[in-house]
Amino acid sequence: MRKTRIVWPDALLKTLVVLGFIVNVSSCAMFSKPSKPANVNSARRSASERTAPTVARPRDHSIPPGSPVSNLIATARSYIETPYSTGGNTSVGLDCSGFVCVCFRQVGVSLPRVARQQAESGSPVALDELQPGDIVFFNINKNPVINHTGIVTEIRGPEEVWFIHSSSSRGVREANLFTPYWRNSFARARRVSELKVEK
Repeated sequence: MRKTRIVWPDALLKTLVVLGFIVNVSSCAMFSKPSKPANVNSARRSASERTAPTVARPRDHSIPPGSPVSNLIATARSYIETPYSTGGNTSVGLDCSGFVCVCFRQVGVSLPRVARQQAESGSPVALDELQPGDIVFFNINKNPVINHTGIVTEIRGPEEVWFIHSSSSRGVREANLFTPYWRNSFARARRVSELKVEK
């Protein structure tokens, strides 16, 4: 028996192929699990939590602009990178006590020229009560006599108290009092009443 070959028109073949494709896509969509909508707020929140810097809150009140303390700190910072000079008390060169003396003089407060004498000025301040404008004193190399001094500029946290001073190696710069070197050398702190921060 001779088999009869069916010839399909091209247009009909194309139509059947397209219909098969549509049915296949629809069935895939029908039986696949719907995706959960993304929680945009959660994603944004977690991203901000990952990237947000940790900022320590100061433990003292902010310093009012134009106050004696604010002016003192601005004056002190204007000398940053001034080189160290033994006995110096000008912008050409400053030693530690000369730097403190010059800064206070420019806001109308007279202090003794020598660090150990400055350490007797004003009133004593506990380490955990330091405020900007307080003077800090050190016994470098365990010297029994106070031989270094600086001015507190900023309180960033319980163990991040910044002060500005004239370093014998690097000139006028700021440092954290609670780095091991400075904490181990710390001797005392004093507060000049004319620069008291108002609460």
